[in-house]
Amino acid sequence: MQIVDISIIFFIAMLSYNKGVDLTNSEKVKYDSTQSVKIKGVHFSWHFDEDFLHCKVTAPTKGWVAIGFNKKNDLAGTNLIMAAAEKDFYKMDDRYIIAAANHKSIIELGGSEGITKRFCQESNGVTKVHFSMHRSVNDKFHHELNEGESYFILLAYSNEDDFAHHSAMRTSIQIKL
Repeated sequence: MQIVDISIIFFIAMLSYNKGVDLTNSEKVKYDSTQSVKIKGVHFSWHFDEDFLHCKVTAPTKGWVAIGFNKKNDLAGTNLIMAAAEKDFYKMDDRYIIAAANHKSIIELGGSEGITKRFCQESNGVTKVHFSMHRSVNDKFHHELNEGESYFILLAYSNEDDFAHHSAMRTSIQIKL
């Protein structure tokens, strides 16, 4: 039974680990009509289309970068996207914060993957994350993302690539997407 458990954990980890290659032209996300905010060294820009919220996050770190979405000013209930680049690979995971210091993969919790068109790269001590997120995902781990509505956005980064490692910087800001 323990072998099956380890196999499942390995499979889930591999689902969130991607080869770090450039996106093809059809997958590139245009950022010409964006809104943006910069706080504590982290730059977050975004724009909407009919089905997706397209996001770009840049942070001054060689470690992981995270952005979270919540309708309440609380860590619990936040849909958290974490990404890290390691040499020729990157990993990105759609996560859910159950309580402070307790976040899990939404897939592991039985939810649906909400992110697509993902890319992460680290260069010269700066990590850049690009992804698109479905505006509506039918599970209890995602928030309906609507243009013009107010959300609490969590921005964080670490000096390490391990998602279990603590953040070096974490803040939140209430903004209208």
